[in-house]
Amino acid sequence: MSIITPYLKHTAQLKAKTSYDEFGQPITGEPINFKCRFTYKNEVIVDKAGKSIISSVTILTEEKINVDDVVLYDGKCFFVVSIETIVDVGGREVGRQVFCNGPS
Repeated sequence: MSIITPYLKHTAQLKAKTSYDEFGQPITGEPINFKCRFTYKNEVIVDKAGKSIISSVTILTEEKINVDDVVLYDGKCFFVVSIETIVDVGGREVGRQVFCNGPS
């Protein structure tokens, strides 16, 4: 159990990116359930291309989520645009703060 485990009160589904199609859009795999803390929160962040964008959702989780993955929550689809890792005092990764756009 990590320092963030008590805060993970929601369940969402992760569709991890497996590859890209011919138009550069991510292709995702089958959904898996994971525990998280899901918050609607508008925030200015920097995406993988270095541009400032507005994120509409923040997810706190222990799951290994990556940019271009898709998160399904409450019947809505959210696209992962940026991630920050959360580390403990020993420097080990204990979770991720995931920033998403959506819903769609």
